[in-house]
Amino acid sequence: MVPRKERLISGICVASYGLGSFIFKYIDMWVAGGNGAITAANIDRVLTWWGILALILAVGGSLMLKDAPEAEATTTTDAADDKDNFSPKEMLHTPQAYMIFFCLMTACMFMGLLGAAVTNMAAAWTQHPNEINVWAGSADAAFFVAVVAIANTIGRFVMGWLSDVIGRKPVFFITYIVQVIVLLSLIMTKPGTMSMGLMYTLVMALAFCFGGNITVLPTFVSDYFGMRDSSRNYSLIYQGFGIGAICVGFLMASGNPLNPGKVVLSNGAVLSQNFMLINWVLLVMSIISLIFFAILKKPVKH
Repeated sequence: MVPRKERLISGICVASYGLGSFIFKYIDMWVAGGNGAITAANIDRVLTWWGILALILAVGGSLMLKDAPEAEATTTTDAADDKDNFSPKEMLHTPQAYMIFFCLMTACMFMGLLGAAVTNMAAAWTQHPNEINVWAGSADAAFFVAVVAIANTIGRFVMGWLSDVIGRKPVFFITYIVQVIVLLSLIMTKPGTMSMGLMYTLVMALAFCFGGNITVLPTFVSDYFGMRDSSRNYSLIYQGFGIGAICVGFLMASGNPLNPGKVVLSNGAVLSQNFMLINWVLLVMSIISLIFFAILKKPVKH
């Protein structure tokens, strides 16, 4: 079991992943100048300053790091320790590993909706077809992305803390049920007719759940397969993140990221991102993940 202080520190570190996207959004806009739009004329300057700031933060932060004190020896017997800890090879022989892998892949596929495509999706569901491209590149869209980043960061803190109070699986039941509700709302609403307030609510809910899932899943893997090889075990489970990103890329592009197929929405808008397809696929995957969490039990060595 991961000590509470270590979980708190982990939550703070992981939360910075979302906080950085919020802060650097405004830094990039300031460096770009004018209305904050990044164009071919200023992208070199923006990337140069972004690289300089990232280098200063990385080098400065590394100079402040110190090795943690060695853990005190425990009285746990080797036999008991071996019973609770799975090597990567042993973990891969359990069905639980593949269930958790699928759940992580599902959680990370929401990144496709919350990343660069989130403003296009919001515009498609709230704006007239002729206004989609205009709104997606506006200052309102930039603020929308910042709010999503904040919700993502808050989710990492809140759901990480809540998992210590009510347990990991109840937290996943909450987040995945919320995700199902959001996806149903998007699927059942005709593009162009949703209010901006509702869109803010839905996307913030997705970002909150995404942040919570990514924070709790590493500890969930340690709970099930032990702490001894937790880094190696999670590195294998974490491949679901990359595979999910690849899958969502193909789905959003209707099967060909190099030549996205055009999608005509019910309101006449023509997009290069297939939001309806990814919404339906994620809905099915979220329901399957909920089933997996319902039947998951801690593996036992034989």
